Amino acid sequence: MIRQRLVLIIFSCVLIAGCRADQAMLTTPTPFPTPTAVLPIGSGGVQIVTLAELMAEPTLYQNQRIEVTGQFTRLPRQVCGSLVTTYRLPASFSLRDGDVTLYGAGLGAGREIAPEGLTMTINGRLLPWIGPVGCGKRATIQEIWYIETSRVVSPRPLTSATLTPEAFIADVNGLESPTPTVDEFDLPPTMTPTPEPDRPDVTPSPSPSPTATLTPTPDTEDDEDETLDETPTPTPTGDFETAFQGELASGDLVGGRLTLNEIHEWRFAIRASDILTVSAIADQGNLVLRLYDESGELVQEQNEAPPLAVESITGLELSEPGEYRLLVSVADGQTADYHLLFLLSDSYTFVMQGLLFPEVEEMAEVRADSDHSWHFAAMAGDTVGIMVIPLDEMDAYFRLYDPAGDLVLGETGRGIFVDEEGPGLPEELLITLPETGLYAVQVGDMDFESGAYIIVIFFDM
Repeated sequence: MIRQRLVLIIFSCVLIAGCRADQAMLTTPTPFPTPTAVLPIGSGGVQIVTLAELMAEPTLYQNQRIEVTGQFTRLPRQVCGSLVTTYRLPASFSLRDGDVTLYGAGLGAGREIAPEGLTMTINGRLLPWIGPVGCGKRATIQEIWYIETSRVVSPRPLTSATLTPEAFIADVNGLESPTPTVDEFDLPPTMTPTPEPDRPDVTPSPSPSPTATLTPTPDTEDDEDETLDETPTPTPTGDFETAFQGELASGDLVGGRLTLNEIHEWRFAIRASDILTVSAIADQGNLVLRLYDESGELVQEQNEAPPLAVESITGLELSEPGEYRLLVSVADGQTADYHLLFLLSDSYTFVMQGLLFPEVEEMAEVRADSDHSWHFAAMAGDTVGIMVIPLDEMDAYFRLYDPAGDLVLGETGRGIFVDEEGPGLPEELLITLPETGLYAVQVGDMDFESGAYIIVIFFDM
């Protein structure tokens, strides 16, 4: 099935290349957080639960395989101006049972063909998500639970509709709104904004509530300015523990899992003045980077990016030789999987691009003599398809790295390096992943030239 979807995406991306090669497609990442509870697994490895039971205590089912039934509703798609960053929910539909609503991701083309109000049973993983939603500076931080769909149990096919009473259908249709513009955004039905005067510090609860808590940013006159208002760096509270992770060398990609109230410490030494660039991304929460020199003085603290975006210390001049400590944490101490890209002035140019999530195409242009790194979260045993489609004569290749930052090994025991086709042709990989965590896809051109491409991943359903 994944192979069929890869073929379909080649065709659609060829069409995109002809008419939208000059546009960037900015989307909202979908995290796969660390499980907080392990419950007994029922028959077939899937727990059957009602929406009411699920949303009463969602943390009990976090990251578990569940099966739920509810009435289907498509969510309106967020659209912003061409010069304004669009931040979207990971969800594209919802299931409703009475007053209880659960958001959902996945379904693929099923989202478009399923009739509104259809009674649907699906299974998949329950995940929390925290991140910005909206247009540019007006984006708000939202907190939801959603199910990442693995399979539609019934009806099969989806066009076999079992609709709810007319009163419910009318109520569902009332949730539909016109396509939002840069000046307008209609929130999904269970979300209610709570205004504050300034951009918030993002400090979500380690166990997100199933009902969203929103803190909008005030309107500004210039929606084309993509820079978020500066905000003081959140200071972790509570008893944090620091765990030493290892030594860093120029050009390293490393990763790890931050457990509750944990700080990871990485060290590196320089013999002469140097230029440092550090980029990091996590599948959950608001990353904080802190750099200390040999004397223990704080050199820089970085926490400007919104949750799930790349946090970077860029082009920092280190004038004093010696040993430095780099601390990585999440602002409120919640669990998270992360990757860290460490570069000094002698390193090849690697650029951290951000998170990938299923069936969302990302378009980018890699410069000459540089590579991109994209990141996605997955569970052990997930089968994922990865495709890189050139939009010009780029001779694309990619490598796959595991949660620790090491090359994933293929059947021959060698690190996976995908370069089967020539210039201008798609490269693809279908693989079952060995462990849970954040994976990285490094994309570049075989001749170290610049090139434009689309990257997309699929999870087998």
